[in-house]
Amino acid sequence: MAAKQGEARVEDALRLLLKTEAGRHTVVSRESFREFLDRCEQAPDITDVQIADVSLASFDQLFSQPGALQ
Repeated sequence: MAAKQGEARVEDALRLLLKTEAGRHTVVSRESFREFLDRCEQAPDITDVQIADVSLASFDQLFSQPGALQ
């Protein structure tokens, strides 16, 4: 399928499918994957990572305790 549809397109579809818990437990046949491939949009890049903001106040609190830097 990757040879006919393009490796990047099949890789994106698999990444999109495996992104969810339900997708990881789905048994996929060739026909159902072909239908999924036809329906899916381009998956986000694997390097598209969301990082939540971190409050550095917790580190200030940690290091202000006696003996924290020993």
